[in-house]
Amino acid sequence: MAIRTSTRGFIIAGILALAILYTISYRYRSSAISSFNAHNLVPSLLHSKPSQHDFVARALEHEVSDPFNIAAISNLCRNRPPREDVIVSCNPGTGGVGNIRSYMLHCTRFAMEAGASMILPHFHRRSKSDLFELNGEMGDFEHFFDREHYIETVHAACPHIKVYENPEEEWTMGNMEIPHWPLAINVSSLSNPSPWRLELDSWFETSTAGMKKPVIIASGDPGRDRAVMDDGIDFYYNIGRILKFRPDARRLAALCMAEINRRFNLHMDPEQNLFENAYMGAHLRTSSDAVKAGWNPDFEKQTDWYINQTLRHNLPVIFAAGGNDVDLERFANKAFKRGIYVVNKYDLLRGNDLRELDNFLWDQRGLVDFEILLKASQYGGYARSSFSHNVAFRRHFVSKVEDPFADPDNHFADEISVVYGRFDAGWEDEGVRTMWP
Repeated sequence: MAIRTSTRGFIIAGILALAILYTISYRYRSSAISSFNAHNLVPSLLHSKPSQHDFVARALEHEVSDPFNIAAISNLCRNRPPREDVIVSCNPGTGGVGNIRSYMLHCTRFAMEAGASMILPHFHRRSKSDLFELNGEMGDFEHFFDREHYIETVHAACPHIKVYENPEEEWTMGNMEIPHWPLAINVSSLSNPSPWRLELDSWFETSTAGMKKPVIIASGDPGRDRAVMDDGIDFYYNIGRILKFRPDARRLAALCMAEINRRFNLHMDPEQNLFENAYMGAHLRTSSDAVKAGWNPDFEKQTDWYINQTLRHNLPVIFAAGGNDVDLERFANKAFKRGIYVVNKYDLLRGNDLRELDNFLWDQRGLVDFEILLKASQYGGYARSSFSHNVAFRRHFVSKVEDPFADPDNHFADEISVVYGRFDAGWEDEGVRTMWP
């Protein structure tokens, strides 16, 4: 009887051991299947991920253009003798997020060349009722950007530059407009001030208006003729870091990226410049302003480009950015037939975060898209969009392709980004020469 009991015990113990081994094996196989399915477009929640809070915090600390070399900006400022009696004022800019971002950087670069302080640049907001109308109400700096970061970074790079928000309280208006000669803003090197600066200094010595101190130098469009590469590659790559989008928009973007990571069981490292083998970013440019401009934004052609790029790189999901909600839904349905999920910022946010996004104006919502597209594994944009170009130009920091404009069929192409199609040669040339990344 004792032997039978002992045998029964061994049998029970063996069964329990097999059950435990089977459970472990099952969990292992489930994990493996889950990992496989993430790349075959079946979302899974089984894989362990960083907490949402941790992912967001770490993502906000790292940008696609890391590391930031502020010395490249300081070097230029040191070679432009300061003029404490001068303040630069740029007329308000117009356009979408890509245009306004580049305009802000051009205005700052203009102040650096003058060795002057500056009035915090402003711009016209897009009309709420007509997206094609860009000369709407005046937008303050914080409509798009982080004011505190901008002022602190400009001052750290160029300590002599003061940024004034209420110039009437600080300065006497000179009411004298200095012509912004195209020749003058083509700076040849950091060590040799441009002819424009020499002209400005001479004007102050000889002009009656220039002798009145202090004086405001007014500029219409400080960027239309400014060739951005003239300042050297280090300055070109780093000047954009003085601007950050407003913190609430960046937080919502980080939440969206965390949700993509969770939902599709990816392995996204929030500290990477670009996420590896994670998601495709696509800018669908079919909103009403593009239609009204007569650009004929071909939905089928754009979406074919983006789907094919996604398939070439074996990515499980597309993050789609765009201002036409109907077309975003059409895009999702079309891609699903090819075995690809498409998500957008409205799909990824919930609760108070989604309500916060709903309170943003149309262009402000684009800030969230911009940040998510920047860190995509692959990116596709449309040639008839400064937004598309600005994203691609910033991403090119981590590219190994020397000439992204060599593709005869597409305006911009490197191994991580493509701006599909072509526009007219003049517009493309100006966009390349004058847009800061």
